[in-house]
Amino acid sequence: MSEIRPVMTVFAGTNGAGKSTLSMQMREWLGELVDPDQIARELKPENPRSADLSAGREVVKRIRSLIKSGINFAIETTFSGSFVLKHMVTAKEV
Repeated sequence: MSEIRPVMTVFAGTNGAGKSTLSMQMREWLGELVDPDQIARELKPENPRSADLSAGREVVKRIRSLIKSGINFAIETTFSGSFVLKHMVTAKEV
């Protein structure tokens, strides 16, 4: 019998490439969507860009929790840092 493993979907591209549009259209198939921009808007609606660092920390917490829980999820990224790649490796190893 084969084991069904959770899926981490990554939407990557430059700013304005359509990551959010595509991920929103596919939301029902993706599981939880971890969107750093949306988290920043939730943290500081009047100035989301000032919450980027806090939103980044929250993204890392959520990703770690989702991987540990075995829940399907998706993330949007510009690959401006290495943390998404590191979490992709971690998710694959689970």
